[in-house]
Amino acid sequence: MSTITLTDKQNNALKKAVDWYRYDNDQRIFTIAGVAGAGKSTLIRFIIEELNLANTQVAYCAYTGMAAGVLTKKGNPATTIHRLIYDIIPVEDELGKMSFMFTLKKALEEGLKLIVVDEVSMVTEERLEEIGKFGIKIIATGDNAQLPPVAGKMNSLLENPDVFLDEPLRQALDNPIIYVANEVRQGRRVQYGTYGDRVQVINKDSLTREMFLLADQILACRNNTVNGLNTFYRTNILNVRSRMPEIGEKVICLKNNWTLAEVENDVPQFLVNGLIGRVMDTPKMYQKSKTFDFDFKPEYFDKEMFEQVRADMLYFTDGIRNDNEIYDSYDDYSRVLFFRKKLEKNAQIQINKFNYAYAITVYKSQGNEFDNVLYVDEFIRKDLYYKQFYTAATRAKERLIIAM
Repeated sequence: MSTITLTDKQNNALKKAVDWYRYDNDQRIFTIAGVAGAGKSTLIRFIIEELNLANTQVAYCAYTGMAAGVLTKKGNPATTIHRLIYDIIPVEDELGKMSFMFTLKKALEEGLKLIVVDEVSMVTEERLEEIGKFGIKIIATGDNAQLPPVAGKMNSLLENPDVFLDEPLRQALDNPIIYVANEVRQGRRVQYGTYGDRVQVINKDSLTREMFLLADQILACRNNTVNGLNTFYRTNILNVRSRMPEIGEKVICLKNNWTLAEVENDVPQFLVNGLIGRVMDTPKMYQKSKTFDFDFKPEYFDKEMFEQVRADMLYFTDGIRNDNEIYDSYDDYSRVLFFRKKLEKNAQIQINKFNYAYAITVYKSQGNEFDNVLYVDEFIRKDLYYKQFYTAATRAKERLIIAM
């Protein structure tokens, strides 16, 4: 940290945060908001160092497993909020459908002195209140120009933060991605053209095969658009005709499974909603239960993988998007559900949910980052348009193509 020099605003924020932690016994949450490239993560590292807190005394968490994975990659071992504060209990209904009950823990790990909540714009007011029940001080960080929670009441922390870093750092200003993102943040429409050597804004009709291949991640706003892009990518870019995933294909986990974890570089990674990775072997299919086994390797894992994960075939072959669609069509799937009940009850096998991930929604991407992003711009709602755009743009680290 000695090689980094804080700006005046960051130094003032550092002093304010340290004073809060040491002397303010009434305020449980300290909020750090900031624009893209303003150095929020750097500031938090300085705060923890100034407070002389050990790694075991600080818990990093985020709403999604994807966001927690990004924190972990940056050297801050993190978990999801659910994993941090809840005991997770499996429950089976009369049809054999498995779900999970979340019970607030009685206490967190002994010696914990600070909780850092990242991407707090995604966290509901109810969830924040539950984190606060443990009596441990909380630093919440985020960007109020990003998307709100998918469901539940949005918290108000970012409306009146304790610290607002409103200027990108000098080195960030030289990045065309940060420039474009903050133009969008100000509600200014981005014009077609090239911005430096890292950003292209084009008409959708100008998309080429090379642009699709260059993208580490394609983002869009609507689920139907995402599904169409995944089909297009597999059919026209990869020339794949099978409905089921093949070796090397990119998939995303759609539902948390806290019973499965792998450790990479001494950091545990659970099989959680939003985790993106690759199919590492030919799936072994079970037609009676419409499930299959495959080896799943998260994108940023070098050596380890989740071996023989049992997954739902219907998400790939029948276009099923969630369990409700299966149970709403019970007559069509009654035999399948019978065999699934036997699997889950007798063999204690949890059926995991996956789908293709060449394209994902902006909501699914929040908290993650990718080297090269292709964003397919869409208008959904006036109040969310610029938040969608801004969130998508700030997912890109090296190169950004915006198709409007």
